[in-house]
Amino acid sequence: SATDALELGIDVGGLDAVIMNGYPGSVNSFWQRAGRAGRGGRDGLAIMGAREDPLDAYLLRHPEAVLDAARERALTRPDNPKILEDHLLCAVAEAPLSPSETSFLPDGALDAIERLERRGEVTFAAGAFRSTGDPAPALGVSIRGMGGPSVSLRVGDVEIGTMERWRAMHSAHEGAVYLHRGATFVVESLDLEKGIAAMRPAEVDHYTQAVVQSVIVETGRRGGDGRMALVDATVSEEVIGFRRKALDGSEQSDVEPLLLPPIVFETTAVRLELPVETGTNADPARRMGGLHGAEHALLAIAPLFAGCDRGDLGSSWFAAAPPDGRPCVYVYDRAPGGVGLSDGLFADRAAWVEAAHRLVAECPCADGCPVCLLSPRCESGNEPLDKPETAAVLAWLTERLR
Repeated sequence: SATDALELGIDVGGLDAVIMNGYPGSVNSFWQRAGRAGRGGRDGLAIMGAREDPLDAYLLRHPEAVLDAARERALTRPDNPKILEDHLLCAVAEAPLSPSETSFLPDGALDAIERLERRGEVTFAAGAFRSTGDPAPALGVSIRGMGGPSVSLRVGDVEIGTMERWRAMHSAHEGAVYLHRGATFVVESLDLEKGIAAMRPAEVDHYTQAVVQSVIVETGRRGGDGRMALVDATVSEEVIGFRRKALDGSEQSDVEPLLLPPIVFETTAVRLELPVETGTNADPARRMGGLHGAEHALLAIAPLFAGCDRGDLGSSWFAAAPPDGRPCVYVYDRAPGGVGLSDGLFADRAAWVEAAHRLVAECPCADGCPVCLLSPRCESGNEPLDKPETAAVLAWLTERLR
């Protein structure tokens, strides 16, 4: 039994078979895991067991979406202000950087290094930006995330790991079940001022899922048209509670409330404008169920096209979004500043929307189920949802993107 470290090429010798617990999140990861078996010219067997999840269910019906797919692009956003500032800080510690040299760097590099100068983190002298004296700023730059304040994960006085503050509010809040190196812990408290999540070892028969309330405000357009656009946005996420769910997926508790501060960050998003009426139903309640259902379906299938984990993306829907009051759905990068996931979705927008439509239309259930529309993370408890209206909304959008 192994974590995703199995993808890294560890020597597993004579392994005959690999059994994957659900879709690992990308085509690359799927083949890396499958390739651990049958080394040295020997036959091997790879099995993927689907979870009760819309994306896994879609892949059971469309295995070609993985087996015949090209490997994912490497997505990144080197002009992400946070990434850019950290790398410039490291660059000037190596050698002075003149303003003219920033023209060879990503857009916004000159603005970024001038921000560093105003904060006193670099200085400008003799025609170049220079380090203020820190000999190794790279030691303070995270290579595993977006940086920012971190939270120490502790069992008693022993630190077993660290986590970015914004991730801790999602995964290390009070009551959360946390897995670490094969051991299970329950978080007893999360002190954001001290940056400590205190936890204890525990044997439990459930896992936890945070319930997040999101508000998104569009701040600029990067590309696209009124029907679908790639935009800059400010997102405010607030973890309002969490659910306990049995390991076999059979039971789910009510939302247990949490009182945590909102997480506000700049990011990139895809905006999809939806029809005011589909022509199939004019009832306002059913229209709301169709818009909400479209958000669920688009988010559920998005990791297949963004090449990421389900938790790396967020979404929000509006019955009347500014500035023109049209209904729309936003799907956004949850990493502050964005790392290119929305760019990937926007590039494959026609295929993405069509797959979301097929996810809903091909499911044999009548009213929506856990493998097409229902989401355990839905902040409104999966209300309202209307499967026929959702299918009509996505069919309308698919037709207009062809």
